Amino acid sequence: MRIITFLAALLVTQPVLAGTNDLDFLAGNYTIEGPSGEALGNATITVRHPGAMIEEERRIGKEASQKLWFGRLEHTGGWAQIFLSPNGLREFSRISEQGAWPLVFGAPVTLANGTSASFRLTITRGSVSSRSHRRLLEMSADSGKNWRTILDYSYIALPSDK
Repeated sequence: MRIITFLAALLVTQPVLAGTNDLDFLAGNYTIEGPSGEALGNATITVRHPGAMIEEERRIGKEASQKLWFGRLEHTGGWAQIFLSPNGLREFSRISEQGAWPLVFGAPVTLANGTSASFRLTITRGSVSSRSHRRLLEMSADSGKNWRTILDYSYIALPSDK
């Protein structure tokens, strides 16, 4: 709960008007599939502050569940993905234009071995009625010349949440 309180302090405190870049539509329960349609896990996405913060709890296979957040940050004026890393909170700021799809987030990162890398997360929206979406996380160790896929997940809304 302290993490949510801390993250909320980073976010806009006034009500935010929903717009084309509002992510509240992601709320619900999902099955997560890999690129070949294989079941990998599940996720629950909850709106914590409409138009400003959503929280996701994701479980892949038998791994411990992972919490991550998408927040509309005051200092950037747009959405960012925020999650726990071994060294604290990590933020992937939005690098695509506000209101444009797909959503692209990214950040330069220093890896555990001390080398630098760039990460980008692309969220592609499925049909509005299905609320499905795809998340592709890639890493580049050569300033963006070449990208390697880290994860490629399709989020499929459970029938009761469509």
